[in-house]
Amino acid sequence: LTPRGLVKVLDFGLASRGRDTAVEAEGTPGYMSPEQALGSPQDHRTDLFSFGCVLYECLVGKVAFDGPDPFSRVAAAMYAAPNFEALPADLSASVRTLLEQCLAKDPDARPASMQVVRGVLLEASGQRQRGDTATELIIATPNNLPRNLTRFVGRERELQNTLDALQRTRLVTLTGVGGCGKTRLALALAESQLGAFPGGVWFADLAPITDSERIPDVLAKALGVREEADRRLEDTLGSFLEARHALLVLDNCEHLLSECAALTETLLELAPQLRVLATSREGLGVSGEQLLAVPSMSAPSAREVIDAATLERFDAVRLFVDRARAVSPDFALTPDNAAAVAEVCRRLDGIPLALELAAARVKVLNVQQIAARLDDRFKLLTGGSRTAMPRHQTLRATLQWSHDLLLPPERELLRRLAPFAGGWTLTTAARVTEESADEFDVLDVLQHLVDKSLVVVERIGAGEARYRFLESVRQFAAERLDESGEGPAVRERHLAWILELVERGDRLTDGAQQQAFFAELDAELENLLAGLAYCAQATNGAERALRLATAPWRFYSARGHYELARRVLEDALHRPGAEDGTPARANALVRAGAFALYQGDYEAARPHIEESLALYRHLGDEKGVARALSGLSVVATFQGDNAAARACNQESLARYRALGERRGEANTLHNLGMLAWSEGNATDAIAYYVQALRLLGALGDRQHMALTL
Repeated sequence: LTPRGLVKVLDFGLASRGRDTAVEAEGTPGYMSPEQALGSPQDHRTDLFSFGCVLYECLVGKVAFDGPDPFSRVAAAMYAAPNFEALPADLSASVRTLLEQCLAKDPDARPASMQVVRGVLLEASGQRQRGDTATELIIATPNNLPRNLTRFVGRERELQNTLDALQRTRLVTLTGVGGCGKTRLALALAESQLGAFPGGVWFADLAPITDSERIPDVLAKALGVREEADRRLEDTLGSFLEARHALLVLDNCEHLLSECAALTETLLELAPQLRVLATSREGLGVSGEQLLAVPSMSAPSAREVIDAATLERFDAVRLFVDRARAVSPDFALTPDNAAAVAEVCRRLDGIPLALELAAARVKVLNVQQIAARLDDRFKLLTGGSRTAMPRHQTLRATLQWSHDLLLPPERELLRRLAPFAGGWTLTTAARVTEESADEFDVLDVLQHLVDKSLVVVERIGAGEARYRFLESVRQFAAERLDESGEGPAVRERHLAWILELVERGDRLTDGAQQQAFFAELDAELENLLAGLAYCAQATNGAERALRLATAPWRFYSARGHYELARRVLEDALHRPGAEDGTPARANALVRAGAFALYQGDYEAARPHIEESLALYRHLGDEKGVARALSGLSVVATFQGDNAAARACNQESLARYRALGERRGEANTLHNLGMLAWSEGNATDAIAYYVQALRLLGALGDRQHMALTL
């Protein structure tokens, strides 16, 4: 003990004269390393083991390897693990890891040098900053992780969630659709945790395996374990991992689920310190397993304000730009290509594989050209890395891999759900996928597709669960539907369902019921547009397109979808077969004129409404005549033709009153108030508005009450 309080230890240790005979084990039982006890070759790592024994004893107050006699203490040091649970609860994690490494049975699993040990202890005591020592410690961790040639981009939240899960439980399975980045996420996490698993971090790719009996062979090769003639390989693997604090990454388990589950369960039982991180389209089903769905990368929505600076915050954009630069170093995100980059990332659902395949095309196409070709994405998105598995070289191949693993009922439901654009509920799935399906039967198969990561389930508030495809999966399912010959029948049922839905909504008069219908149609708007698109092939498609485009007119108005309303109505009016003077055409004309009127386009509004008025008079439709006259009165008012406006309003009002149509009467009174106000007659204007409000209040029509107020 020096005057400054420093402790100095002088220990000559065990010195022996060299012998020509067999080497005998010399050392202190309970502190000798396994190789020392066996008389095997030794180096400085033997001292690291003994140092670990002393460090453990300092921290716990008990020896690391105890026993009633020297032989049992030697055996304990060779085969048993110390009770690490006895370490102080507030012990630094880095010191705990260091201790586990020092006491590893395999010299290769111990720290590289005493300098590494010293650095960790100094760092834990606050006497040095993190630096090269941490790097040396990681490098010393045995592993077989493949070296990635591209940068890992984004996914910070997913990495943290996976790490948190792996600290809570011993088996975590990352699930997701093919190409969503499960493998890359698992590898990134494994690399980040090299220093935390002194027993090694091991990676086993099961994708190439078709014979389930070979799974133990793949694991043995990954761990460097040799098969023993008189022992099952599973038991040999368990013995190798038994005393190791190790991480095992099992990649691509979906086609060998039951066999992977059985072996994983066995290894977790035999090796109490082992942690397993698996990737699969669905969970292994092992007790204690935690499933983590790997979502698509964050991508801008169609409503996002697009500029280069804003886009940089989306992981999908960052990945696309990074991979585009890899093939075209001068590529940059600019104001000129920002909108196209956003569209590519959005339409590819942020799927990493699809983004990487699309970015590879930057070498020969600009981003605008890539975006324009996404309707035929399976031809565009090819040509991945030549060293990748074949199913990862094209987007179609990776989806085909998932499809091939499905059972026949699952394949059938997958393709029959293809007409849904924007999602579906269980009830609508049962109606569209079969003529008379049992919802419980559909639910069972649908649950399997969710489990296999081919269908996404969403729960918004307390409403009914909705399901949807990622767009690439939907297009793949649509191809399978067309190949099956079932396409026309299934799409016909889809069209019939959406047409019935919007026409039922058009008949609602109660304000509260209308609001509920609007909320329902918010979710089904894409299905409405898909139904309109199919009308080009449907029986009596022109007539049905007119009805489908017209029926949601209140929804368009309430939600402000004026441009959309005009577009779908104009498209329906100009389809072949839509020229006949039918009630459906008359209704579409008057609504198209109304939405042109809402947008101030009076020149476009007038001819539509005039044609509809002529058709209604020809058809003898009194309500239609009143409706068209009301629309013409508003056009005339805004064009300054007050006399024509008054005449149209008076005739419209008389017809509505004769029919007992209070809503139409209220709207016409509103129009008369607007006309009076435009003429400077406030007294009459107020009187008309008050009459309209009374009628609208009785009807519960809050939208038109707001306009009148």
